[in-house]
Amino acid sequence: MFQDEKYVFGGGVGTHYRKGGVAILERLYRIDRAVSAQGRREVYDAMEAAYRTTQQAIVNNPELQTFFFPSFVQRLRDWDTIISRYLPLRHDPARVEAWREETRQFLYAKDYSEQLTGEYIKTIELYSDFLARYEFLYTSK
Repeated sequence: MFQDEKYVFGGGVGTHYRKGGVAILERLYRIDRAVSAQGRREVYDAMEAAYRTTQQAIVNNPELQTFFFPSFVQRLRDWDTIISRYLPLRHDPARVEAWREETRQFLYAKDYSEQLTGEYIKTIELYSDFLARYEFLYTSK
């Protein structure tokens, strides 16, 4: 998803900025800002619908579950939970430290290994700006 974002919306690639497909199409069709904003809202709405539909299908469809380890299905929403707890406090170092400990305890209670727990925490902190842009995916509705 991180790389997909660069191809669709543009972004930094090394020391260069690359226009994404959206910017190229906006220029080609000479659309105004209002149309551009509406189009982005529709893309985000579609992303959210696809994300939620996929999660629901994995959780509720036993046939689909055969393609995944049972632990994956059981833990599917844990990622959303820990991201949604992190994002509102990510700029407060003391609260982030408390979040790290709470997250460790939360994941250990669900039988995550120490290594996987560490990877989750590190990944969320490393990609926090990216995850914040898509916060709407990780908050429950």
